[in-house]
Amino acid sequence: MIKIILLISSLFILNSYQASQQIGTFFTETTFSSSQGWGIIGSSAIYDTQMGKSVFGGKNGFAVGTTIYKLLEIPQPHHTIRMKLRIWAINKWESEYIIVKADGVVVNKQLVHSGLTSNFAQFLFQEIFFFHSAPSIIIEITSTLDEANNNESWGVRDIDIQAITCPVGCDLCSYSDTLDTCPKYQLQTSNFATSTFTTNQGWVVQDSVVQQLFCDKILMFGYFPTGVSIFKKFYLPTTFYKVKVKFQFWKIDAISTSISHALYANGDNIWNFDQTKTKTLNICSLGSNEEYVNVDIEFESNSQLITFQFYSDSAAGEYYGIRDFYIYALLCEDQTMLCINSPTEIVTNPDIMDFQQSVSDLVASFSSSLPSEWSSYQSFSATPRISVPKCTEASVPIQYMALYDTLYKDFTLNIHKTLKMIFYMYSQSKQNDVLLYVDDNLADTIQIGYSSNDVNCAGSASGDKYEEYTLYAVEVDHTSLLTRISFKGRTYTGGNFLQGFNKFEIYTGNCDCEICTDSGTCATVYSLVDIDFAQDTLTDNEKWQLITYSIQATTCNTKEILGGYNVISKAQQVRALYKSLPTHLSLRIQMNIYFLSNWINTEYLVITLDNVEVWRQKVLQTNYASQLCSAGGATYQVVEIDLYVSHAQSEFTLIFNIESGSGDEYWGVRDFIVSTSNQIIS
Repeated sequence: MIKIILLISSLFILNSYQASQQIGTFFTETTFSSSQGWGIIGSSAIYDTQMGKSVFGGKNGFAVGTTIYKLLEIPQPHHTIRMKLRIWAINKWESEYIIVKADGVVVNKQLVHSGLTSNFAQFLFQEIFFFHSAPSIIIEITSTLDEANNNESWGVRDIDIQAITCPVGCDLCSYSDTLDTCPKYQLQTSNFATSTFTTNQGWVVQDSVVQQLFCDKILMFGYFPTGVSIFKKFYLPTTFYKVKVKFQFWKIDAISTSISHALYANGDNIWNFDQTKTKTLNICSLGSNEEYVNVDIEFESNSQLITFQFYSDSAAGEYYGIRDFYIYALLCEDQTMLCINSPTEIVTNPDIMDFQQSVSDLVASFSSSLPSEWSSYQSFSATPRISVPKCTEASVPIQYMALYDTLYKDFTLNIHKTLKMIFYMYSQSKQNDVLLYVDDNLADTIQIGYSSNDVNCAGSASGDKYEEYTLYAVEVDHTSLLTRISFKGRTYTGGNFLQGFNKFEIYTGNCDCEICTDSGTCATVYSLVDIDFAQDTLTDNEKWQLITYSIQATTCNTKEILGGYNVISKAQQVRALYKSLPTHLSLRIQMNIYFLSNWINTEYLVITLDNVEVWRQKVLQTNYASQLCSAGGATYQVVEIDLYVSHAQSEFTLIFNIESGSGDEYWGVRDFIVSTSNQIIS
């Protein structure tokens, strides 16, 4: 026996200027055999046929304790949801309810009763309207049935969900708003606002690993232990006086304990977790039910750089995550000025941030032409290269650091205009050139040795026929606060070390106009930075290193990356040196880092800018074990970096290192973008 009931729970007469946008349709085919992305709590997937059409659930289908649910993204600004569906009620229903929830709130509750115990089916056509404006929605369908599915059950089909959208030009609105009356908030940006995402989207996880958690059918950025902080600095290119933030916050395995969670914006507390406003959903299968809440907060601000940071108390075994993070702003009337309190109250002497792109490297396909600014190298201790003259009658009883291959040292400097190096060079070898580099710039070519190939000292009466020991001084214009001094000599092929240097002094120079030269110009005043190899007996490499270059590009998931699997590990260091930047006071540096293979939660990738640490992050291989660069290839996880730093020099050096690595973890980089601004980051 089949009974048909037509129910319309609510009816809205839509204004003529309001339109609808279809969000999703499900189970509309005559025949289907998949859950179409719906999650099921308390049952396995069951399919039935009623009136010649498939039903999700149905006879002997969903019953006591069963809920089906679906998260839907609604990127269009909207104020109302319209939902249509057919619900089948099978066999004995004793004044029990079919319930529809939206974001944990009951939006429809329909009483069903039948006096028959078997072979009875009825379907209820429902059309439901309810107010809703969040950028996503969790729909739940459940019942109050209390018996097994062979006595009473339910199922659904023909689900149609539409959003009644805001007037064109409104990013937020209520039901009655027109273009003239809707809130003037404009959407600035969003993170984690799709049903699937694979990166951190620029967020930094302090002292824990970057990860995404699929709670059954719902993806969130998180499963972060309480006590771990996550943050991101956002650049908003418009000018504004007020900010609105919307996001969905999840607590996982934490219902039994009251934990303090908070969100800060530029150090100000703007939100605190309120457990009385949360809804529950048991989908992660990790412990207790999950709690979630849709947050909507406003705060006064006209800062174009806003750091949002989540904090929480620490409690063992409890976790949290976020998704659908949206930022809106009320704009200034004049976008060339800053304003405060209102769109027309202008701030005098405004300092408007305006980042302009100046570098774009490692994008698209680049393996055939790698940018010269990037170098991947492996450092070795130079201590075994400390040597003494091999002539039996050497004129000077000295020791020196042998000059073969490439030898380098990094120096941290104060603000300066020039760089000066003074050193002695020893040779008893045949004639050759030693190249002195400051950073990647050739500063001098030094010719040492004699043209004769005879380097045998035997028979020398004075001990100086085949020896040179000469003082050199080299000065270059230089302003970078971090520099690398490199000597490139002959390739070492074995035997005695016949050339080297010692008594290396490095100075920075600045103009001092209180001291004049004979010609009346300002004098250069020098400050000592370091002295190396000044002793008669040398036992230490003084932090000078030998270097072997090994830069190459690989492919991961069809994209070229600099480095990659079996290319850059803890033994290699990567340097990016960029010069001739436009005049600026701050930098924005963006890139995508590929973490590959066996990273564990004690290993970090660390980035320094001009010898100052600006970023560190770790990942865990088990979190991305199913994501492969290619069939049978290395596992990988992409982490997006978005850095803002104060910086005014014409060049900068980035150094990338693996900290505490074991040697079986690798990384690569691509999509490197640098933008500059003439405003100071406060």
